[in-house]
Amino acid sequence: MNEKLSASEFYRLSHEYSEHAHQLLRDVSTEQQMQQYQTLIYHAIHALICTKEQFQLSAEQDVTVTLELCNLLVQETVEFDLAETYLSSVKERLHATDLLHEKMLVEEALVRVAKMRGSSQHLKDSLRNVNATLSDLDGSNSAWHLYFSFLRIELISMISPSDQRILRLFEELIQSSRDAPPFHLFIMCSYLGYCLDQHLSVPMHYLQELATLSDSEAPPPLKLWKHLIELLVLMQIDSNITGKLSEFKEFVTIHKKVLTSPSFNLRLDNKVEITLNSLVFRYKDFKNIILLFQSISYLTNCYDKKANFSTRFLPKVKKAATELLDSAEDANILAINNMRSFYKRMLDLCHYYTCFEGLILEGVCEEVTDETEYAALINAMKLQLAKNSEGALQAYSKIIDSKFSTEFRLIGMLNCFVIKVATMSKHGGTVAFDDYQKVNEIWASITHLVDSHEFRMNQTWQCTLVVIWIATHFHPFTNAQLSRENDADYLEKLKWFHSANSYCKVASSSSHGSVNNEEKPKAPALKKALLLLFLLNYIAGATVVHDLGEKCQISNACFYLGQQQQMPLMRYLAGLSHLLNCGLAMKSKDVAITRSKLKELVENLLKSGFELAQ
Repeated sequence: MNEKLSASEFYRLSHEYSEHAHQLLRDVSTEQQMQQYQTLIYHAIHALICTKEQFQLSAEQDVTVTLELCNLLVQETVEFDLAETYLSSVKERLHATDLLHEKMLVEEALVRVAKMRGSSQHLKDSLRNVNATLSDLDGSNSAWHLYFSFLRIELISMISPSDQRILRLFEELIQSSRDAPPFHLFIMCSYLGYCLDQHLSVPMHYLQELATLSDSEAPPPLKLWKHLIELLVLMQIDSNITGKLSEFKEFVTIHKKVLTSPSFNLRLDNKVEITLNSLVFRYKDFKNIILLFQSISYLTNCYDKKANFSTRFLPKVKKAATELLDSAEDANILAINNMRSFYKRMLDLCHYYTCFEGLILEGVCEEVTDETEYAALINAMKLQLAKNSEGALQAYSKIIDSKFSTEFRLIGMLNCFVIKVATMSKHGGTVAFDDYQKVNEIWASITHLVDSHEFRMNQTWQCTLVVIWIATHFHPFTNAQLSRENDADYLEKLKWFHSANSYCKVASSSSHGSVNNEEKPKAPALKKALLLLFLLNYIAGATVVHDLGEKCQISNACFYLGQQQQMPLMRYLAGLSHLLNCGLAMKSKDVAITRSKLKELVENLLKSGFELAQ
């Protein structure tokens, strides 16, 4: 490189090299092409180094060149030490100046380098620097104080995601950012996203505020994120998402042409502007996210030919993710790696949920061999379906004892509880006191986990707990002699849920006996999860429904609907119940039909090897 070039010419050359490299990156498919790309990036970096080292730059110019050099080193190489060295050097130069804006730009770049490193020590060192920066900014009324307050939260959550300081700091920042509306909306979305990620109950007043916030000043990508957060909240509590999906459709129709980049700039004031990056902000990626969420949300409907969105959409998401996984764009290595990591994760999720769908519909699925929480759950479910209770119990116990997410641990606890109670029931309730104590401890852990997280707001989870408690404490469902201190409370809840989800078209409150409805809100119509609704109706029909005609309708519906999923034993029990109800109601024709179907079902069970499992 010609050393007689001026500083501005070196600077211009760096831009030309990097721009040409990024254009080339879209077509890189061979080792030689990759070497050409890396050579161009090397020259771009070298040109900036020459600009810094061979010329006397002003402090402002030095900051500009150093930040661009840092970006190239971080985005295109793994030379984090070199990037940090240059940033620390210019930080030292700025120390004796009053260039606050430039100082903050350098501090923010140092945080980015620490986050790229990702080690606990680098993050803790960066957090100390951010705290020092915030102390320096106290009383300055600078918008930088808002942004570094957010960076502090971000670093703490990377070091320890469940740190108790995070919620308090978020709430403080929500209050202090109200004079910067777009940034305030960003903080609200970040806070609610954190709550969702940690399975914490989302404060209702913040949801209401988010819904009423004016987003007229916010860029379309931020508005899109707001809608996504609202959708995720609905999914978290298993509410109907149809209306929100319609809102997305309207929003995207208007803004699709401007949602073309995974990054956008957010202005805090007339001088401070930050760049936000996420594939969520780009329409072509976002539409795949929404399609995946829609598929997952309706996974429990996969048996329904009219609403089996998972069966229809998961293959589409998988196809799109596969195509985008191998694509390259006019970007940098870091952006492309992030995109590929994103779509690799999406492909994994498609595979996992396709496995869940297979287990629901057919009782079988492909092998899953990785070490993720999804794989652990799928393999535990497969053991359970294979009637290997001991193996399933061990697998679920590992999930409980792992560092998996809260929801997976709750599923593990519930299944351990059910398997242990079933084992006790099989032995006629004659088991050691320690076994009873262990079961009670598991249930106490379940209720504590539910009450301390967002599950208490989710009616699907609440109904699941009610159904499991009744089935493990009452005859004829179990022989286990467990304590029934809360039986009245759970029976009331069972009546409440069944009142809105009965398979009997003419179900009335009178058929459930006297129910105190003075202050109780209307029961929710649950998501059409066949197994849950089946169990709710089967158990309610045997315990709280007293009208024989209604009992017959419920048991008939259970017996019929049970064939839509892979649960032959549950269908067999429903058939026995229906046979008994029809006999009591003296419906001889229905008795004959049911007996014939039961005989056929038993033959199929024996052919499938159930006899050998006894």
